[in-house]
Amino acid sequence: MAEPTPAPPPPAVQLAWTRYAWTPRGPDGDIAASLGDALQAGAEKVSGSMYYHLYRTPVDAAAMASAWAAQVASAPIVGFRLTQASAALSPGNFQPVQSVNVQGGSMYVDFGRSQFATSLNLDNPAIGQQQINASGSITPQGVFQGVSGNANVAGGLSGSLHDAGYTFDKTLPAGTLTGVTLWRR
Repeated sequence: MAEPTPAPPPPAVQLAWTRYAWTPRGPDGDIAASLGDALQAGAEKVSGSMYYHLYRTPVDAAAMASAWAAQVASAPIVGFRLTQASAALSPGNFQPVQSVNVQGGSMYVDFGRSQFATSLNLDNPAIGQQQINASGSITPQGVFQGVSGNANVAGGLSGSLHDAGYTFDKTLPAGTLTGVTLWRR
């Protein structure tokens, strides 16, 4: 009896966040790189907000469409695990930016319906426990934006469909909560 051929390893991570110089960062920093680093690597912009932009390895549209069709055929709904995240609270009124702990979350992509849903758990002494929730559609180019939920969410998928990332912001009485995430299946 022949041994089964092991599945090939997933491709290298193909997403990276960049930040503007004015983006508030907590004392612990964040996971974003400089825009110059992303551009020097030849990355293409996928999505963004007024604070961050998501860049990815350039995508061949036909290859992405083929990967999408194969995903729909094999497992249309896929769960992603959180691999990196950073968040900050900007209280305003010239008060210092505070780091916010990202405690975990979930992200699911339904490739058959071109939809996503996510939740993220955060905490900080000034805001207590907070949760980010969002869902919405995904374009054929792998770009998504939340259309329902309690925060602004925008992001995208890598061309291999193995990675996802999004930025979020949520206005609270204590200030503005912002951050970025990277997910992998």
